[in-house]
Amino acid sequence: CVFPNSILFPLQTDNQNNLAALVSGLDAVVVDRASSEWLEEILILIENEILKVKEAAMDPLTSEYNGSFFSDFISHLGWQEDAHLVLVESLPQARSAKAAFKHVQRTAGLIKEYNRFSFPFFHLGQSVFALVITDRNHEFTKSFCLALTSFIRNSGGRRGHVGFSSFDSHRHGHEASEKICQKIVDEAWHALHKASTRGPFAFCDYDLLANPNHFPLQ
Repeated sequence: CVFPNSILFPLQTDNQNNLAALVSGLDAVVVDRASSEWLEEILILIENEILKVKEAAMDPLTSEYNGSFFSDFISHLGWQEDAHLVLVESLPQARSAKAAFKHVQRTAGLIKEYNRFSFPFFHLGQSVFALVITDRNHEFTKSFCLALTSFIRNSGGRRGHVGFSSFDSHRHGHEASEKICQKIVDEAWHALHKASTRGPFAFCDYDLLANPNHFPLQ
């Protein structure tokens, strides 16, 4: 579709969703003289560039977002109240590389199946996964993590650990966004490590490590 100073290119997708790229700010003469052959060539170039960007962000083993895109995503998230980072670990007890690969793929499939809210989902490598939850409160995230741990166990997993950290204005204050982001990542890793010491299936909320008085049985 051609408009004054802009062109709308329809794009093909694997899941049949309607998607288009709007190229605006063009010289009106270029738009007016654009031939259908030239537009088709430009469309192919756009699709190829989008595919390159997508492939760079995808983990080839699980077909989910990779660790590189995870770093970029969370650094631009704009952490604020009701934003949470969930880390999931399900280390394989495999005796071969093939079995380990299958374990990672199966675990990714389980988490994707459980992730009915379609929260951004990443494979960080070594069977460690991340979910970024926004616009949900702290209690929702606790229930989400507890249920995820149970889901992995009930689905036949041999182990599953979940740790998460939430943005907290009292704990994180108003520091630079990069520092806040790194703190939340470090806290989530610490919570995941703590969960891994509590048995084959467990989850840990970093808030309880930072504030033991928040523990229900205190």
